[in-house]
Amino acid sequence: MTPAPTREELIAALTEQRERLERWFAARTPEDLERPLTPSEVEGGEMWRAKDHLAHALGVERYFQGVVKRTLAGEEDPAGFYTRVGSLDRDAVARMVNQSNERAIAKYHDEPAATLLEKLGETRRETLALLASLSDERLDLVSPHSPYGQGRVRDLFRQIARHDGQHVDWLTAALEEA
Repeated sequence: MTPAPTREELIAALTEQRERLERWFAARTPEDLERPLTPSEVEGGEMWRAKDHLAHALGVERYFQGVVKRTLAGEEDPAGFYTRVGSLDRDAVARMVNQSNERAIAKYHDEPAATLLEKLGETRRETLALLASLSDERLDLVSPHSPYGQGRVRDLFRQIARHDGQHVDWLTAALEEA
């Protein structure tokens, strides 16, 4: 079992992974950001550009903020997986998540990368403020039906940081293959 991350470890991971994401994008040309790089997880979906990964990261972080807030409010299914899918079947949940991801990147398709990075910065500041506002007891609340870590609120924050890192790794590999 992975030990529970401390507040300081969460802040460090959120900061480090966001800086890593920003460095990756800063090192790319505008052409790199617009070039299709990674396949969609939805059958028939278009290839994702690097810039689409920014839009996705933005949507996911805002979603996780909502999950945290719904958990704190005592909702029965803060992540919404069980309510929307009717089960916690991994394949069914993945299909629902992938469809949602496609809608998120479509929403921001024409946004410049610089604008998306600004929105990501604002969103990260909101995430850090939310984290700072919570007591250790609130961080240890369990988010019902959560597939992340041990299902605690602190695990949701850890997943936000991990998500940024995953996308940097995927983008790096895709660019190396291209």
